[in-house]
Amino acid sequence: MVRIKKKMKQDEEKMSAWEEVVDDAVETHPHCREIVNAFRPVVLARKRLVGALAFQNPDLSKIDKTKFEQGIPCVRQVPCFLPDDPWEDIARAAISAMEEGFPALREDLMKLDRGIRDRKIGFFEAYAAFPDSIETAVSKWAAAVEIDPSAVAFLLRTVTRIVLEGRAIDPTGILKGTDWSRGYCPVCGSYPTIAVIEEKITRRWLHCSQCGCEWLFSRVLCPYCDHEGQDGMDYYYVEDNPRETAFTCGRCKRYIVTLKQVGGLRDHDWDISAMSLAHLDVLMQEKGFAPMTSCEWNVF
Repeated sequence: MVRIKKKMKQDEEKMSAWEEVVDDAVETHPHCREIVNAFRPVVLARKRLVGALAFQNPDLSKIDKTKFEQGIPCVRQVPCFLPDDPWEDIARAAISAMEEGFPALREDLMKLDRGIRDRKIGFFEAYAAFPDSIETAVSKWAAAVEIDPSAVAFLLRTVTRIVLEGRAIDPTGILKGTDWSRGYCPVCGSYPTIAVIEEKITRRWLHCSQCGCEWLFSRVLCPYCDHEGQDGMDYYYVEDNPRETAFTCGRCKRYIVTLKQVGGLRDHDWDISAMSLAHLDVLMQEKGFAPMTSCEWNVF
């Protein structure tokens, strides 16, 4: 009982600290207040589910390091989505949080919820051949319950993040002694939503909002097309704030919002930081650049 109470207190302290991070983001970036506050209940629900549910960790020892070095991420080598995962519980908790943050989607989300309860939607089928099966599920489920496919895609991205983060797939041991030089995520294969540059040692970290993974990547390469050198690559910033920038590549016409960080990497929630830089997403897309990966908060 003492251990349970201690864990509950620790979880409450973590949630309280996270709420302070979000409040600070809203205060310092008032132009992104609506985006951050809309996602607040969704991210909060994800954190609570990850802390509460017990996921079976994948056997990372089965990963072929040769294939890994060739660019084949973890999800394509070991099972990361299992039939007996609590799919319906996760999905319905996510739907409830999404309804709170995005009331305009409520009608579509209610139809999705009914589809899950009435067995019109078998949730694991979206993950049976991940990531290829996701696209099929989006169109199939949208037609089955007669809603906009974007609502299905949003739910699946939310559930995917919960499961992958809950699996606690730490690629550190795999990356050690290997050469992962790709701009996409070593865990799930998605491109990053934000880059973070440690100013003291000038390293660039990439963050994946699909699974929460972070990995080091060269500062002189474009993560999307591997273009090397200064020619065609640039950084944009606004309002005399060079700490908050957007890296652009003229070759592939892609960009990634970038934060120059003086303190520790763990002092921030990088998803919230990415949302806080949505004004840079608007600016870059007006200039004809596309994000390296699209998500609900960076497409305008």
